[in-house]
Amino acid sequence: MPSPQWKKFEMLVAALHEADAQGTIVKWNEQINGRQFDVVVRFSVGTYDYLTVIECKDQTRPVPVSDVEAFVIKARDAGADKAVVVSSSNFQKGAFEVANRHHIELFSLAYLQGIPEELLSDDFIPCIRIYNVRFRKAQSDEWILLPEDRNLPPYLEGHLTVNSSLGTVVLKELLDEAYKRIESPATAAPQEHSQILPPGSEAYLPHLCLTMPVAEMRFTYKIDSLRALKQPGIDPALVSGSYEYRDLRTGQVKCFPRYALIVKHDTVLREGRFYYSPSLEYSYFCHRMVGNTASIFLVESYQHGELFQSVFRMLRENQKYYVEITDSIEIERLRRIGANLFRSQGVV
Repeated sequence: MPSPQWKKFEMLVAALHEADAQGTIVKWNEQINGRQFDVVVRFSVGTYDYLTVIECKDQTRPVPVSDVEAFVIKARDAGADKAVVVSSSNFQKGAFEVANRHHIELFSLAYLQGIPEELLSDDFIPCIRIYNVRFRKAQSDEWILLPEDRNLPPYLEGHLTVNSSLGTVVLKELLDEAYKRIESPATAAPQEHSQILPPGSEAYLPHLCLTMPVAEMRFTYKIDSLRALKQPGIDPALVSGSYEYRDLRTGQVKCFPRYALIVKHDTVLREGRFYYSPSLEYSYFCHRMVGNTASIFLVESYQHGELFQSVFRMLRENQKYYVEITDSIEIERLRRIGANLFRSQGVV
Protein backbone atom coordinates (compact mmCIF):
# COMPACT_ATOMS: atom_id res chain seq x y z
CA MET A 1 0.00 0.00 0.00
CA PRO A 2 1.09 3.61 -0.41
CA SER A 3 1.46 4.00 3.39
CA PRO A 4 3.48 1.98 5.92
CA GLN A 5 1.53 -1.18 6.63
CA TRP A 6 1.76 -0.91 10.42
CA LYS A 7 0.35 2.62 10.33
CA LYS A 8 -2.53 1.57 8.10
CA PHE A 9 -3.37 -1.30 10.47
CA GLU A 10 -3.44 0.99 13.52
CA MET A 11 -5.67 3.52 11.77
CA LEU A 12 -7.97 0.75 10.62
CA VAL A 13 -8.39 -0.46 14.22
CA ALA A 14 -9.16 3.12 15.27
CA ALA A 15 -11.77 3.47 12.50
CA LEU A 16 -13.36 0.18 13.54
CA HIS A 17 -13.84 1.41 17.11
CA GLU A 18 -15.26 4.72 15.90
CA ALA A 19 -17.83 2.82 13.84
CA ASP A 20 -18.63 0.34 16.61
CA ALA A 21 -19.94 2.61 19.33
CA GLN A 22 -21.52 6.04 19.60
CA GLY A 23 -20.38 8.45 22.27
CA THR A 24 -16.78 7.24 22.35
CA ILE A 25 -13.68 9.35 21.76
CA VAL A 26 -11.15 7.41 19.69
CA LYS A 27 -7.60 8.65 19.17
CA TRP A 28 -4.71 7.19 17.21
CA ASN A 29 -1.08 7.31 18.43
CA GLU A 30 -1.62 9.03 21.79
CA GLN A 31 0.79 9.57 24.67
CA ILE A 32 -0.37 8.77 28.23
CA ASN A 33 2.06 9.35 31.12
CA GLY A 34 4.94 9.43 28.66
CA ARG A 35 3.97 6.11 27.01
CA GLN A 36 2.77 5.74 23.42
CA PHE A 37 -0.44 3.83 22.65
CA ASP A 38 -1.54 2.87 19.16
CA VAL A 39 -5.27 3.44 19.79
CA VAL A 40 -7.02 4.95 22.81
CA VAL A 41 -10.78 4.75 23.41
CA ARG A 42 -12.54 6.86 26.05
CA PHE A 43 -16.20 6.85 27.02
CA SER A 44 -18.40 7.77 29.97
CA VAL A 45 -21.28 5.99 31.68
CA GLY A 46 -23.12 8.25 34.08
CA THR A 47 -20.54 9.94 36.27
CA TYR A 48 -17.80 7.40 35.50
CA ASP A 49 -15.09 7.72 32.84
CA TYR A 50 -13.48 4.65 31.26
CA LEU A 51 -10.22 4.22 29.38
CA THR A 52 -9.34 1.43 26.91
CA VAL A 53 -5.84 1.18 25.44
CA ILE A 54 -5.09 -0.91 22.36
CA GLU A 55 -1.83 -2.34 21.03
CA CYS A 56 -1.80 -3.24 17.31
CA LYS A 57 0.44 -5.99 15.91
CA ASP A 58 0.47 -6.21 12.13
CA GLN A 59 2.83 -9.13 11.51
CA THR A 60 2.83 -12.55 9.89
CA ARG A 61 4.17 -14.41 12.93
CA PRO A 62 2.09 -15.07 16.08
CA VAL A 63 2.47 -12.35 18.70
CA PRO A 64 5.00 -13.57 21.31
CA VAL A 65 4.26 -13.92 25.02
CA SER A 66 6.78 -11.21 25.87
CA ASP A 67 4.84 -8.58 23.89
CA VAL A 68 1.64 -9.31 25.83
CA GLU A 69 3.53 -9.27 29.15
CA ALA A 70 5.07 -5.89 28.29
CA PHE A 71 1.67 -4.48 27.41
CA VAL A 72 0.28 -5.56 30.79
CA ILE A 73 2.72 -3.23 32.54
CA LYS A 74 2.27 -0.45 30.00
CA ALA A 75 -1.54 -0.49 30.33
CA ARG A 76 -1.36 -0.63 34.13
CA ASP A 77 0.89 2.46 34.21
CA ALA A 78 -1.68 4.33 32.09
CA GLY A 79 -4.46 3.47 34.54
CA ALA A 80 -6.46 1.72 31.79
CA ASP A 81 -9.74 0.05 32.65
CA LYS A 82 -9.32 -2.33 29.72
CA ALA A 83 -6.34 -3.38 27.63
CA VAL A 84 -6.59 -4.98 24.18
CA VAL A 85 -4.00 -6.44 21.81
CA VAL A 86 -5.08 -6.77 18.18
CA SER A 87 -3.15 -9.00 15.78
CA SER A 88 -3.36 -9.47 12.03
CA SER A 89 -2.32 -13.11 12.55
CA ASN A 90 -2.50 -14.89 15.92
CA PHE A 91 -0.81 -15.24 19.31
CA GLN A 92 1.58 -17.74 20.81
CA LYS A 93 -0.10 -20.27 23.10
CA GLY A 94 1.47 -18.80 26.23
CA ALA A 95 0.08 -15.38 25.37
CA PHE A 96 -3.43 -16.60 26.16
CA GLU A 97 -2.34 -17.71 29.63
CA VAL A 98 -0.87 -14.27 30.32
CA ALA A 99 -3.97 -12.56 28.94
CA ASN A 100 -6.32 -14.63 31.10
CA ARG A 101 -4.25 -13.97 34.21
CA HIS A 102 -4.13 -10.20 33.70
CA HIS A 103 -7.54 -9.69 32.02
CA ILE A 104 -6.06 -8.63 28.66
CA GLU A 105 -8.34 -8.96 25.63
CA LEU A 106 -6.85 -10.62 22.53
CA PHE A 107 -8.41 -9.93 19.12
CA SER A 108 -7.61 -10.68 15.49
CA LEU A 109 -8.52 -8.45 12.55
CA ALA A 110 -8.78 -9.88 9.04
CA TYR A 111 -10.03 -8.64 5.68
CA LEU A 112 -12.71 -10.76 4.01
CA GLN A 113 -13.52 -10.67 0.31
CA GLY A 114 -17.14 -10.64 -0.81
CA ILE A 115 -20.25 -8.54 -0.33
CA PRO A 116 -21.63 -8.07 3.21
CA GLU A 117 -24.49 -10.40 4.10
CA GLU A 118 -27.02 -7.63 4.74
CA LEU A 119 -26.78 -6.43 1.12
CA LEU A 120 -27.45 -9.85 -0.43
CA SER A 121 -30.78 -11.48 -1.28
CA ASP A 122 -31.65 -15.16 -0.81
CA ASP A 123 -31.54 -15.80 -4.57
CA PHE A 124 -28.61 -17.91 -5.76
CA ILE A 125 -27.46 -17.75 -9.40
CA PRO A 126 -25.40 -20.73 -10.71
CA CYS A 127 -22.43 -19.72 -12.85
CA ILE A 128 -18.98 -20.68 -14.06
CA ARG A 129 -16.42 -18.51 -12.33
CA ILE A 130 -13.38 -17.50 -14.38
CA TYR A 131 -10.41 -16.03 -12.53
CA ASN A 132 -6.60 -15.81 -12.53
CA VAL A 133 -6.70 -14.65 -16.16
CA ARG A 134 -3.16 -14.27 -17.49
CA PHE A 135 -1.22 -13.83 -20.73
CA ARG A 136 2.17 -15.31 -21.63
CA LYS A 137 4.55 -12.97 -23.37
CA ALA A 138 5.63 -14.08 -26.83
CA GLN A 139 8.92 -16.01 -26.93
CA SER A 140 9.03 -15.98 -23.12
CA ASP A 141 8.00 -17.96 -20.05
CA GLU A 142 6.83 -14.78 -18.31
CA TRP A 143 3.14 -14.53 -17.46
CA ILE A 144 1.19 -11.29 -16.96
CA LEU A 145 -1.57 -11.87 -14.36
CA LEU A 146 -4.51 -9.51 -14.72
CA PRO A 147 -5.39 -7.76 -11.43
CA GLU A 148 -8.69 -8.54 -9.71
CA ASP A 149 -8.75 -5.62 -7.26
CA ARG A 150 -9.90 -2.00 -7.67
CA ASN A 151 -12.96 -3.16 -9.66
CA LEU A 152 -10.70 -3.84 -12.66
CA PRO A 153 -12.10 -7.16 -14.02
CA PRO A 154 -15.25 -5.70 -15.67
CA TYR A 155 -13.20 -2.81 -17.07
CA LEU A 156 -10.55 -5.11 -18.53
CA GLU A 157 -13.20 -7.35 -20.09
CA GLY A 158 -14.45 -4.46 -22.19
CA HIS A 159 -11.20 -2.58 -22.85
CA LEU A 160 -8.28 -5.04 -22.98
CA THR A 161 -7.79 -5.87 -26.65
CA VAL A 162 -5.82 -8.54 -28.52
CA ASN A 163 -4.80 -7.60 -32.06
CA SER A 164 -3.65 -10.19 -34.62
CA SER A 165 -3.83 -10.94 -38.33
CA LEU A 166 -7.37 -12.19 -37.67
CA GLY A 167 -8.49 -8.81 -36.37
CA THR A 168 -9.01 -7.16 -32.97
CA VAL A 169 -11.04 -8.68 -30.16
CA VAL A 170 -11.71 -7.54 -26.61
CA LEU A 171 -11.07 -9.78 -23.62
CA LYS A 172 -14.78 -10.46 -23.11
CA GLU A 173 -15.02 -11.93 -26.62
CA LEU A 174 -12.06 -14.22 -25.90
CA LEU A 175 -13.61 -15.37 -22.64
CA ASP A 176 -17.05 -15.88 -24.23
CA GLU A 177 -15.50 -18.06 -26.91
CA ALA A 178 -13.58 -20.05 -24.31
CA TYR A 179 -16.75 -20.43 -22.25
CA LYS A 180 -18.27 -22.64 -24.96
CA ARG A 181 -15.39 -25.10 -24.55
CA ILE A 182 -15.31 -25.19 -20.73
CA GLU A 183 -19.06 -25.28 -20.01
CA SER A 184 -19.45 -29.07 -20.22
CA PRO A 185 -16.28 -30.16 -18.37
CA ALA A 186 -16.66 -27.53 -15.61
CA THR A 187 -17.00 -28.88 -12.05
CA ALA A 188 -16.78 -27.47 -8.54
CA ALA A 189 -13.06 -28.30 -8.58
CA PRO A 190 -10.78 -25.62 -10.10
CA GLN A 191 -9.46 -26.42 -13.58
CA GLU A 192 -7.09 -24.71 -16.00
CA HIS A 193 -7.90 -23.60 -19.54
CA SER A 194 -5.22 -22.61 -22.03
CA GLN A 195 -5.62 -21.00 -25.44
CA ILE A 196 -2.83 -20.44 -27.96
CA LEU A 197 -3.18 -17.06 -29.65
CA PRO A 198 -2.51 -16.42 -33.37
CA PRO A 199 1.14 -15.67 -34.27
CA GLY A 200 2.00 -12.00 -33.98
CA SER A 201 -0.74 -11.26 -31.40
CA GLU A 202 -0.38 -8.11 -29.34
CA ALA A 203 -2.37 -7.33 -26.18
CA TYR A 204 -3.14 -3.79 -25.12
CA LEU A 205 -3.34 -3.62 -21.31
CA PRO A 206 -5.36 -0.46 -20.55
CA HIS A 207 -4.62 -0.45 -16.80
CA LEU A 208 -0.92 -0.16 -17.68
CA CYS A 209 -1.32 1.80 -20.94
CA LEU A 210 1.09 -0.70 -22.49
CA THR A 211 1.06 -2.99 -25.55
CA MET A 212 3.02 -6.24 -25.55
CA PRO A 213 3.36 -9.30 -27.81
CA VAL A 214 1.53 -12.32 -26.37
CA ALA A 215 1.39 -16.00 -27.35
CA GLU A 216 -1.09 -17.61 -24.96
CA MET A 217 -4.02 -16.88 -22.65
CA ARG A 218 -4.74 -19.01 -19.59
CA PHE A 219 -7.27 -18.89 -16.74
CA THR A 220 -8.75 -20.93 -13.88
CA TYR A 221 -12.43 -21.86 -13.84
CA LYS A 222 -14.95 -23.76 -11.71
CA ILE A 223 -18.69 -24.07 -11.13
CA ASP A 224 -19.84 -21.62 -8.48
CA SER A 225 -22.95 -19.73 -7.40
CA LEU A 226 -23.54 -16.05 -6.81
CA ARG A 227 -26.11 -14.30 -4.66
CA ALA A 228 -28.03 -11.41 -6.14
CA LEU A 229 -27.96 -7.96 -4.57
CA LYS A 230 -31.11 -6.82 -2.76
CA GLN A 231 -30.91 -3.51 -4.60
CA PRO A 232 -30.06 -3.91 -8.31
CA GLY A 233 -27.98 -1.32 -10.10
CA ILE A 234 -25.29 -1.02 -7.42
CA ASP A 235 -21.75 -1.65 -8.60
CA PRO A 236 -20.79 -4.67 -6.42
CA ALA A 237 -17.18 -3.54 -6.11
CA LEU A 238 -18.23 -0.39 -4.28
CA VAL A 239 -19.81 -2.40 -1.46
CA SER A 240 -17.62 -5.52 -1.42
CA GLY A 241 -15.18 -6.46 1.32
CA SER A 242 -15.51 -6.47 5.09
CA TYR A 243 -13.34 -6.72 8.19
CA GLU A 244 -13.74 -9.53 10.71
CA TYR A 245 -12.96 -8.55 14.31
CA ARG A 246 -12.69 -11.71 16.40
CA ASP A 247 -12.34 -12.10 20.17
CA LEU A 248 -9.84 -14.96 20.31
CA ARG A 249 -10.69 -15.82 23.91
CA THR A 250 -14.47 -16.10 23.49
CA GLY A 251 -14.82 -16.67 19.74
CA GLN A 252 -17.26 -13.77 19.38
CA VAL A 253 -17.08 -12.14 15.93
CA LYS A 254 -18.16 -8.76 14.58
CA CYS A 255 -18.02 -7.89 10.87
CA PHE A 256 -17.68 -4.35 9.55
CA PRO A 257 -18.35 -3.56 5.86
CA ARG A 258 -15.38 -1.85 4.22
CA TYR A 259 -17.55 1.01 2.97
CA ALA A 260 -18.74 1.74 6.53
CA LEU A 261 -15.24 2.34 7.94
CA ILE A 262 -13.79 5.82 7.52
CA VAL A 263 -10.05 5.38 7.99
CA LYS A 264 -8.24 8.61 8.85
CA HIS A 265 -4.56 9.30 8.14
CA ASP A 266 -2.00 11.91 9.09
CA THR A 267 -1.60 13.00 5.46
CA VAL A 268 -0.66 16.55 4.46
CA LEU A 269 -1.59 17.32 0.85
CA ARG A 270 1.15 18.77 -1.33
CA GLU A 271 1.00 20.06 -4.88
CA GLY A 272 2.25 17.72 -7.59
CA ARG A 273 1.83 14.54 -5.51
CA PHE A 274 -0.30 11.46 -6.09
CA TYR A 275 -2.65 10.08 -3.42
CA TYR A 276 -4.77 7.00 -2.82
CA SER A 277 -8.09 6.43 -1.05
CA PRO A 278 -7.89 3.02 0.72
CA SER A 279 -11.64 2.86 1.30
CA LEU A 280 -12.63 3.60 -2.33
CA GLU A 281 -9.46 2.23 -3.99
CA TYR A 282 -9.24 5.36 -6.19
CA SER A 283 -6.09 7.30 -7.11
CA TYR A 284 -5.77 11.10 -7.21
CA PHE A 285 -3.37 13.92 -8.09
CA CYS A 286 -3.11 17.14 -6.06
CA HIS A 287 -2.79 19.90 -8.65
CA ARG A 288 -2.88 23.07 -6.59
CA MET A 289 -3.40 24.30 -3.02
CA VAL A 290 -5.05 27.71 -2.55
CA GLY A 291 -5.66 28.63 1.06
CA ASN A 292 -7.82 25.94 2.60
CA THR A 293 -8.87 24.48 -0.76
CA ALA A 294 -7.21 21.79 -2.87
CA SER A 295 -7.67 21.28 -6.61
CA ILE A 296 -7.76 17.52 -7.12
CA PHE A 297 -7.72 15.26 -10.20
CA LEU A 298 -9.43 11.89 -9.87
CA VAL A 299 -6.97 9.97 -12.05
CA GLU A 300 -8.11 6.36 -11.70
CA SER A 301 -11.44 4.90 -10.61
CA TYR A 302 -13.30 2.01 -12.20
CA GLN A 303 -17.07 2.11 -11.98
CA HIS A 304 -19.60 -0.02 -13.89
CA GLY A 305 -16.89 -1.29 -16.23
CA GLU A 306 -15.52 2.12 -17.20
CA LEU A 307 -12.58 4.32 -16.24
CA PHE A 308 -14.01 7.42 -14.57
CA GLN A 309 -11.91 10.60 -14.20
CA SER A 310 -12.81 14.07 -12.98
CA VAL A 311 -11.54 17.36 -11.59
CA PHE A 312 -12.89 18.75 -8.33
CA ARG A 313 -12.08 20.94 -5.34
CA MET A 314 -12.17 19.95 -1.71
CA LEU A 315 -11.37 21.45 1.69
CA ARG A 316 -7.93 20.75 3.10
CA GLU A 317 -9.52 19.12 6.18
CA ASN A 318 -10.46 16.11 4.02
CA GLN A 319 -6.80 15.25 3.39
CA LYS A 320 -6.97 12.78 6.29
CA TYR A 321 -8.86 10.32 4.07
CA TYR A 322 -5.95 9.93 1.64
CA VAL A 323 -2.43 8.50 1.74
CA GLU A 324 0.45 9.60 -0.46
CA ILE A 325 1.70 7.28 -3.19
CA THR A 326 5.50 7.17 -3.15
CA ASP A 327 6.27 4.15 -5.36
CA SER A 328 7.94 5.48 -8.53
CA ILE A 329 6.61 2.68 -10.75
CA GLU A 330 3.03 3.28 -9.59
CA ILE A 331 3.42 7.04 -10.08
CA GLU A 332 4.64 6.53 -13.65
CA ARG A 333 1.70 4.21 -14.35
CA LEU A 334 -0.76 6.81 -13.06
CA ARG A 335 0.86 9.48 -15.22
CA ARG A 336 0.16 7.30 -18.26
CA ILE A 337 -3.42 6.63 -17.14
CA GLY A 338 -4.06 10.33 -16.58
CA ALA A 339 -2.15 11.69 -19.58
CA ASN A 340 -5.24 13.01 -21.40
CA LEU A 341 -6.70 14.45 -18.20
CA PHE A 342 -3.44 16.26 -17.39
CA ARG A 343 -3.22 17.71 -20.91
CA SER A 344 -6.82 18.91 -20.78
CA GLN A 345 -5.99 20.82 -17.57
CA GLY A 346 -2.73 22.26 -18.92
CA VAL A 347 -0.54 20.10 -16.66
CA VAL A 348 2.64 18.71 -18.21
